[in-house]
Amino acid sequence: MREKQYTEDEIDLKELFNTIWEKRLFVAIFTLIVTLCAGIYVFVKTPIYEVKSIIEIGFIEKQLVEDSSVIEQKLNVIFNVDDKNINNDPKKGIISSIIQMKTVKNFIEVKTEAVSNEIAIAKSKEILDYAQKLYEPKIEQYKTLVNNDISNIEDEIKFLKNEKMKMLTDKVESSKANLEKYNQEINSLYKSNTNANDKISSMIVSVQMVNYQNLIENAQNVLKTSSLEIEQILKDTIPKLQQKKEVIKFKTSEQNLTNTRLVGNYVTSEYPAKPKKVLIIVVAFVTGFILSIFIVFLINFIRNNKITKTPN
Repeated sequence: MREKQYTEDEIDLKELFNTIWEKRLFVAIFTLIVTLCAGIYVFVKTPIYEVKSIIEIGFIEKQLVEDSSVIEQKLNVIFNVDDKNINNDPKKGIISSIIQMKTVKNFIEVKTEAVSNEIAIAKSKEILDYAQKLYEPKIEQYKTLVNNDISNIEDEIKFLKNEKMKMLTDKVESSKANLEKYNQEINSLYKSNTNANDKISSMIVSVQMVNYQNLIENAQNVLKTSSLEIEQILKDTIPKLQQKKEVIKFKTSEQNLTNTRLVGNYVTSEYPAKPKKVLIIVVAFVTGFILSIFIVFLINFIRNNKITKTPN
């Protein structure tokens, strides 16, 4: 029983092969026509080039100017990425996708298509320019605040150098001049006291000498305090302010503050991304071949069915 079944299957396969062989010319012509049509299509179809670019989202003090998913949604809506009625002219450039990269959250991948790489790059630049302008006010506002802090520190340093130091220096010079004057007065009084003949004159001179000694002590205190304050300003206050200024200035550096920017270069190709000529022709050839065989079997089935139904 099994041998009979195997024999029938073998006969059926032979019949199928014979049917195809008999119609081999039709199969070849049909397959050739389908392949030629596909070839004409791919060579007539306008080539479309694809450009890829990576955009890094701007940040302020390691904080993104806005969440990357929000930026992705904004750009997709603004540039009508999903609206094929608007975003469908390859001569002006088509934005095929704007997606947040999964591996790096602060990166967004942009793909554009056009009839040339130059147009596709120009379309990509539109997206980058828009993203930069979108967050430029926020970055400029931050820069203004930082620059105000820097300006305040510079004003403070300028005040210390030009006014405070001058005032203290004047105090020092004035104290030195007073000390010299008071010492001269004491020497003069000392000589007068030596030559005094009565006790009253001697007492008056002594009182005056005590007063001048107090004045000398006060002048020495002012001299010492002012000198120490000058040294404090020069060696401590101003250097600390300058150091603070450099720390604040770092806030506006590229490592701490940057607008949205292009990472690397625009990725282009010398060959168009669409249509995929070889793939389309191969698929057309295989499809035409399979379809031609199906038509042969269908015609053969219909013909055999008619012969079976025809009365003898």
